[in-house]
Amino acid sequence: MDLLKITGLTHYFGGLRAISDFELTVNSGEIYGIIGPNGSGKTTLFNLITAVYRATSGSILFKGTEITTMSSDRINALGIARTFQNIRVFNGLSVLDNVRVAQFNKFQYNILEALFNLKSFKKDEALVTERAWELLKSFNLDHRAYDLAGTLPYGLRRYLEIVRALATEPSLVLLDEPAAGMNQVEISKMIETVKDIRNKYGVAVLVIEHQMSLIMGICEKLKVLDFGVTIAGGLPKDVRKDAKVLEAYLGSEVMD
Repeated sequence: MDLLKITGLTHYFGGLRAISDFELTVNSGEIYGIIGPNGSGKTTLFNLITAVYRATSGSILFKGTEITTMSSDRINALGIARTFQNIRVFNGLSVLDNVRVAQFNKFQYNILEALFNLKSFKKDEALVTERAWELLKSFNLDHRAYDLAGTLPYGLRRYLEIVRALATEPSLVLLDEPAAGMNQVEISKMIETVKDIRNKYGVAVLVIEHQMSLIMGICEKLKVLDFGVTIAGGLPKDVRKDAKVLEAYLGSEVMD
């Protein structure tokens, strides 16, 4: 069974068609890239998958379940997590608590058990905290666990957002420009990080990125959008030679 299957997905903002008849199939454990010029509809696609926006028409199936009209929290509970182009961490919470709070859908205790500090509450809290520490250690963030997230440098906040996504125990992670604002050394590190996400945690990855060194370094398949329309798709080595893709990126360094 396909992990994620999108058919005929279309979305309008007023009279503007942002996504047109989009099709996509992502398999378990696959790293799939979505590329295109600014304004091509890439982030809109992620927002449709995660119910930030509602599709005008079309279908989104995840693990065979229709999620097109589901709420964001139910979609997350099913196994889809994401990061954002503009980093969204809880700046006023500690790094540790950012990861702990991401596991809310794993809590089994109720409000009374928490209020009276019962054994069931303590057990779940201990498990959530242990899981958070494990993830922070895997990404070398454990030494900043008690720092406020807002005090982290830009690159570490990017990694914290990825850790927080993984804390929800997803089957599919959507990464929205994870290498934005990074230099080439940092991009190389992010390439290895994305590979580790797939290999260590067994999740599929759907990634939006302008950095072609990252896209070509990790993705097994690519889909190219331009003004909401799919203009190419397939293996990275074939996509980068496609005439329509080269035309869409003409004058840009993104395909270098």
